[in-house]
Amino acid sequence: MRTGKLGRALLRVLVVSAVLAAFGAFDWYPTIRDLGRLRLERNDIERKTREYAVMASRFASVDDEEEQAFSRSEAALLRSLPLAEREGVWTGLFISESRTWARKDGIRSARCLIAPPKTELEDIETGGGALLANWINCWQANAITEAFAIAADSGRSPWRGTFAGLHLSPGRRLSSRPLAIALGAPLPALLDFVNHISWGTTRLEIVRLHLEPGAPDSRAWMVVRGYFLSGYPSAWDLRWEKSLGDDLLIDPDSPLLWQKVDPGFIYLEEKRALAPAGAPPW
Repeated sequence: MRTGKLGRALLRVLVVSAVLAAFGAFDWYPTIRDLGRLRLERNDIERKTREYAVMASRFASVDDEEEQAFSRSEAALLRSLPLAEREGVWTGLFISESRTWARKDGIRSARCLIAPPKTELEDIETGGGALLANWINCWQANAITEAFAIAADSGRSPWRGTFAGLHLSPGRRLSSRPLAIALGAPLPALLDFVNHISWGTTRLEIVRLHLEPGAPDSRAWMVVRGYFLSGYPSAWDLRWEKSLGDDLLIDPDSPLLWQKVDPGFIYLEEKRALAPAGAPPW
């Protein structure tokens, strides 16, 4: 009899223990798990707070010396842009510099294009100009037209953030227009010309380059975009509107933004030509 009572008592204990275990698994464990997650989040927030406090203690706002350095940089940028009272003056400068580099680099035939490819301005050099024009109009017209559309779209300019903030003098306008050059020459001469095209005072930026190697002459065309200051309104005046989601993305927590600018740091990069074909890179 006592053995039966003892067994029933043990059975009750086991049942109660099973109920408590099930209750703990379905009720207490999620609560304990959430408490652990909240504890980890609190520790992470405390760590970030300490790091931000250290960064804030090192922050120094822009002082007068840095403001002067920014002003000097903007003034140097404006001085570097060519001044053309009318866009025809800048176009003439573009042709003159292109002709100079073409002769210096040994380009046998070259042709300037001031609009989509069927509007040809003039030959820079003689020799093979008719064949070059036929290649442009018959085989490359669509590609050059697309490149002109890209170059004429100021919204695609990688420099719009820089130029949009410039403080221009009264009566001055910042203008930009696309132009193109088609070339025929041995491949080394073409590469030399591509390397030199942005060295002039016209401040050219290569937007699209197409190259077809061949023998004895290779052929190429490039669409470039030039920036200049003008004194009269034109179709090429740059007007940037404030856009959302299309500007430069900046991480406000970047440690670099908390470092003070050194106004004595100036970029002085000497222009260097590419190494001759077959020469070692050093």
